[in-house]
Parts: sequence; C-alpha cells; structure tokens
Amino acid sequence: MPPGHRAPKRTPAHAKRLLDALRMGATDGLACAYAGISVDTLARWRAADAEFAEALTRARGELAIGLLAKIEAAAAHDWRAAAWKLERRYPEEYGRQIVQHQGDPQAPVEILHRYGHAPDPAG
Repeated sequence: MPPGHRAPKRTPAHAKRLLDALRMGATDGLACAYAGISVDTLARWRAADAEFAEALTRARGELAIGLLAKIEAAAAHDWRAAAWKLERRYPEEYGRQIVQHQGDPQAPVEILHRYGHAPDPAG
C-alpha cells in the first residue's frame, strides 16, 4: 500500500461482495477485485476477525458442497460424472495412471510397475 494510504474500513457491502464472489468460485484475488479491496487488506481483515475468517471459509465450503451436489445429481444420468468424482476423490485407485519410459528407444521395455503393484525385488 502506498505511504499515507490506509486500508479501507470493512463495511457490510465489502463483506457481502467478498462472500458472494467466493460462493461463486472466485479466487481471493478476484473476490477482492470485485469488492474493491486488495488481497493484503483481505489478509489483514481475516487476521483481525476470527468470525469474518470463518465466514470466508464457510463460503468456500458452500461452493464446494454445492458443486459436489451437482456432480452427484449428474451421476444419476451420466456415469462419467461418477467416474470423474472417483478419479479425483480417490486418485490412487481410480486416477489415470501415467507410465513413463526411459532408456534406449531401440531396446525392449521392461515393465517395472503395473496396476498399482510394485515389482518383486527378488526379480
């Protein structure tokens, strides 16, 4: 903040705009831009007021639960919504597996890891 400038005082209008933006999925930076404040100001307000900080956290949670409910509803009609949720919630079991190969491109490839099982060290 430039010298001689003070952070704006938090008003109900600032809080409403911030919370509305977060409930829509905005990042902190976008929510601050929408409310007309800086990210540093938001950080100061959050640190100074635990109840306000909790309201920000709750707004993010409301967004996430609302979107999860939409995915769940879509899964009733489209298996891909359920698969998407499984891939992201349980990436070790259902996520896409990436196999990288190294070595001489002319030599045979030895598979060292397949379907989540480690190779037998005894060979």
